[in-house]
Amino acid sequence: MNNSLFIRILQDVNEHHYTIDEICAKFVVNNAEELADYLTATFLESLQELLSIPDFITIYHQFLYNLVDAIENVEDIQYLSLCIGRHMPLIRDMIKPYNKKEKDKDKDYTMLNKLKEDLISNLRYSDDKLFNIYEDDNIRVLKHIVYDLKDLDVLNHVICNHKKIVNVYYNDEEPFVIMVIRQFIDQIDSYTPEDIDYYKRVITMLLIRDELKVNFEKIEEIQNELAIKIAKKGNNLRHLMYLEYIIQKTCGNTGIDRTLFNEVIVPKNMLDGRMDKRSLPTITIDYIVNPRGTKLLYDDAFSLEEKEDGTYYLWMHIPDIDEYIPRDGELDKYMHDKCESIYKKGKKTPMIPYEISHKLSLSAMNERAALSFRIHVDPEGNILGINYYKTVIKVDYNLSRSRADLLIKDPEYPCKELLEKMAFICKKLREQRHETVGKRTKSGLIMDEYNIWANIATASYFEKNGIIFPYKNFLGDDYGSKYIWDIREFLKDNHVDEDSRNMLYEIIDTKSRIFYSPTNLGNAHFNRLPYGNVGNPLREYISLETDRLIKDLVISELGNVDYWTERIENDCVEMSEASSKVKELYKTSY
Repeated sequence: MNNSLFIRILQDVNEHHYTIDEICAKFVVNNAEELADYLTATFLESLQELLSIPDFITIYHQFLYNLVDAIENVEDIQYLSLCIGRHMPLIRDMIKPYNKKEKDKDKDYTMLNKLKEDLISNLRYSDDKLFNIYEDDNIRVLKHIVYDLKDLDVLNHVICNHKKIVNVYYNDEEPFVIMVIRQFIDQIDSYTPEDIDYYKRVITMLLIRDELKVNFEKIEEIQNELAIKIAKKGNNLRHLMYLEYIIQKTCGNTGIDRTLFNEVIVPKNMLDGRMDKRSLPTITIDYIVNPRGTKLLYDDAFSLEEKEDGTYYLWMHIPDIDEYIPRDGELDKYMHDKCESIYKKGKKTPMIPYEISHKLSLSAMNERAALSFRIHVDPEGNILGINYYKTVIKVDYNLSRSRADLLIKDPEYPCKELLEKMAFICKKLREQRHETVGKRTKSGLIMDEYNIWANIATASYFEKNGIIFPYKNFLGDDYGSKYIWDIREFLKDNHVDEDSRNMLYEIIDTKSRIFYSPTNLGNAHFNRLPYGNVGNPLREYISLETDRLIKDLVISELGNVDYWTERIENDCVEMSEASSKVKELYKTSY
């Protein structure tokens, strides 16, 4: 397409309110992505000639506005924004040769500068459009601006005009700025000097905003990671020290007592007293895995063995935290206190400091001491038994759900057959719970059923053998409703103030919440079957305690039942959501 035809099409689009399909048809392309690629190529190859055409800058600027207006798809707008962003380096390179005197009188420089400002305006407009049509995915837009466009002017425009964006949460209540800082710490050694300067400016721009609501636990966590990096005294020490300074200046001192970490035990020989399962093909599946270099914690991994009689062994492995952290020490007490907040609405804090937890996480290709659950299942999904072992494992792959679903279809993937068999038996297990598969993907089935049946089988084992156990009970949303009538009758006959009235209903509401007790009252989520909490030792203290209980009373057969009876009774009170709620009500009623 020659330049004169190109300009005529731009003018035609500017004069008419075309749809995106009509605009694409005029450029003889199939979709918005192809159009964006074409515009980028045209701009990069023909800019010098296009600048010679009268009013090209104004025409092109208006065309881009109209193009953004016509697009209603988030991915298309993001791709267009990325392509416009690719225009900018070319313009900057063309501006560089002009000295101060030439800038004042050179017509070409004036045109280039106007084009640059207009393109920045187009970028801002496209990002505003993204916010308007995809409000729930602000994090995606912000990542696009920071990591793809790399334009500080656009970022400043966004955080000034969309002030809530500085507090958008990326994952597991982690603010976006923490994710950017973490990536900076992890990847600084591979950055160019320009990248280092850019990301320092981005981080500073986000941290100094008055709108930033500091999550002290996350800031504390990132300070710990930063301290580890600084201690290594690498080439980029001064940049890391600047980061430490700006975090301290904007967020205050939130560090924890690092002497706690001295309690961590490092096993001399991991294989002592443990079953070697390193050769067993093992994977983790999580909702999302390692986006943009962010470090996540993997606290459960899955394996499968098929026996000659057609039955299966489902293996679920979790980090053996008890192997590294002494019970009832200062660090254990710190974890206990942190863990309580997990069960309080609106507040989640890390239980184990990141300096420790990332070394225990089941990351791929690392040997880990694990507690392994071996569930014996027949081809119809009937549970035949469960056994527990102290093991050493090595995870082969950390997968996200979406990645796992793609790899199941890939004939070249080494674990394709393993995933297929896992999904098959997990479908049978779900049917045993009288649950339909519905829209669950195969990876979703594997994640759900491995965890659910490890909890059901373990709780059932302890109940059958009469051993103390912290059951995770849920009586159902309707459990408290049968008492509502009695309360209403009571309130008719007795005058109480509004606070007392609300407290009565709040306490009834706690009966429809999850709570722990040494008595199995059933879990309404799982057909009243006994249920536990065994798969989250990096995140929940009650899960760590359950794993310790299994090690003492089942694997090692220590027989310290009295010790565990008292301990579990206290844990159930401390860790129950219902208990926490009642304690809060009790405190506020005086």
